[in-house]
Amino acid sequence: MSNAPADTPLLKLAQVASTRYTVERRIEEGKGETGLDEYEVRYWHSWYRHIMLSMMAHAWLASIRSRRSKEEAREPVLGELTVPEVRRLLEVPLLLPLRARKWRLAWSDWRRAKRQQARRSHCRHQLLHTLTGLIRGGQSA
Repeated sequence: MSNAPADTPLLKLAQVASTRYTVERRIEEGKGETGLDEYEVRYWHSWYRHIMLSMMAHAWLASIRSRRSKEEAREPVLGELTVPEVRRLLEVPLLLPLRARKWRLAWSDWRRAKRQQARRSHCRHQLLHTLTGLIRGGQSA
């Protein structure tokens, strides 16, 4: 069921439906990482300023993530940076003593490697599940 024209290709409908998840995920990131939901204001102007600064901070973190992801495309061992990961890494030079900085950077590498490993494992499992269903005559396991 859709309000799209009847001749809209199924692939286009699937793409539009899948962008909803991406938008919701970015809003959740903004709430968790840049305080998008942490406002107590009385006036519209105050709310607008808070939301604007929060969204600008999230856009800045996302641009850093995007730039680093392009640079690290040659390093498939580590998973891609996320906005929360960028925020954690920005705390390193600002708030932590030198010893803790090295630990935090190592921890970030470990966490990203584990996330990448989990993603690969999930893809292998999904592929195996799909192939098993095809072998059994189209029935899923």
